[in-house]
Amino acid sequence: MRLLKALLVMLVMCLPLLPADAYTKLSPQWYASLADEEARKGDTFYDEGQYLKAYEAYSKAIAYYPVGTATATWYNNLGLNYVAMKQPALAAASFQTAIRLHPLNAVYYENLVRVYISDDQAKARLKALVDYVAYNPPHADAWFLLGLFYNALGDNRGMQTAWSQHLMLAPRSPFKAKICRESPRLCE
Repeated sequence: MRLLKALLVMLVMCLPLLPADAYTKLSPQWYASLADEEARKGDTFYDEGQYLKAYEAYSKAIAYYPVGTATATWYNNLGLNYVAMKQPALAAASFQTAIRLHPLNAVYYENLVRVYISDDQAKARLKALVDYVAYNPPHADAWFLLGLFYNALGDNRGMQTAWSQHLMLAPRSPFKAKICRESPRLCE
C-alpha cells in the first residue's frame, strides 16, 4: 500500500502543470469565441468566392457553438454559400435549420423561398405548402411563408390572402413590419 501511495505521489509530481487558462478553454465563452473566429473566416472566404473554404469555416463555427441566434446566422450564411455552390437542397436545409434556431428572422424565410422557387420544383413546393396550411390553419408562420412564396412568384392576391391570415392569427407578429412594407393595405 505504501508503495502504491509513493508511486501515485511520484506520478502526480511528474505530471506537467496545467497552464492557468486551461480551465477557461473549456468554457462556453471560449467555444463561442472560436466559433466567431471561424464564422469571420467563412465570411471572408465567401466574399472572395472561395466557397469550399467558406463551407469548412461555417461548419467549424457551427460545430464549436451549435445552438443560438449566432448559429442561426451561420446556418443562413452556409445556405447562401450552398446557393453560390449551386446546391439548392443543401441550401434549403441550412435555411430551414436557421429558421428553427431563430424563427423570428424574416430574412431566413426569404432565403428559403428564393431557393424553393429557383428550380422546377416550385409548383410542387407551393402545393405542399398550400396543403400544409389547409391541414394546419392556425400555423401563423406557415401563412407568412406562403405569403413570401406568393410574393416571389408575383401573385399579389395570394400574398395578401396568406399574409392577412397570418396577421389575423398573430396580430403582434414580428413580421408585421415587413408585411406592412410589402403590402401597406393589410395594415390599414
